[in-house]
Parts: sequence; C-alpha cells; structure tokens
Amino acid sequence: MKIVVPDLLLPSWNEFYAGMHWSKRKDLADTIRMQVLAATPIEAETFSGPVNICVTAYRPRALDSDNVAAKLVIDGLCDAGLLQDDSPRWLHDVTTRSRRGQPRVEIKIVESSGTSR
Repeated sequence: MKIVVPDLLLPSWNEFYAGMHWSKRKDLADTIRMQVLAATPIEAETFSGPVNICVTAYRPRALDSDNVAAKLVIDGLCDAGLLQDDSPRWLHDVTTRSRRGQPRVEIKIVESSGTSR
C-alpha cells in the first residue's frame, strides 16, 4: 500500500526537539497525525500481520535520512486503523528517506515475511 500526504513538510528530529516547547511539539505531532489520517483511503483495511514501512520525506532541502521524524507518521497510521499498534509484534522494520522536492510524505507499507522479534 502506498499513501501520499500532500504538502506535508515533515520536521527533522533536530527541529522537533531543538528548544521547541512541549506544547508546540504536541500540536505539531497532532497536526501530522491528522494529515496522515486524512490521506488514508477510506477503504483501507487494518493489516492482519506485521509490516515494514518506508517513509520518504520530500522537502525543498533534503535532510539526513536518519533525521526524518517517521514516528509521527506511524502514529497517524495507527490512528487511521491501518496498524494494530507500533510495537515490534506489528511493526518489524522502518526505513526513512529524504529527498529534495515539493513537500510531501510518501508512505509505503508492505506485509513482513519475517517473524516477530
């Protein structure tokens, strides 16, 4: 499954924690979760087994790939009901990528063939 969240400028972990007040972090996290929820197809069903997720953040200036705040996106997928939760039982691997381009986030979810950790 592929989900595209248009116009989402996902923050870097550095931006998210660099002196930002906790209430602003919470508001930003809630906003991102709602954007992911809104971009999720209505007919999408909950995955019945573990998954692997790749989150690609497009920004005017690319980030270091390990600086992509994928956790915020994955929490939105849980809110949308696609994932049971983000525990190791349901989420095996997360890959983050950063690319230069029009702000958006692309999320690819595939069922995992591996076993639970």
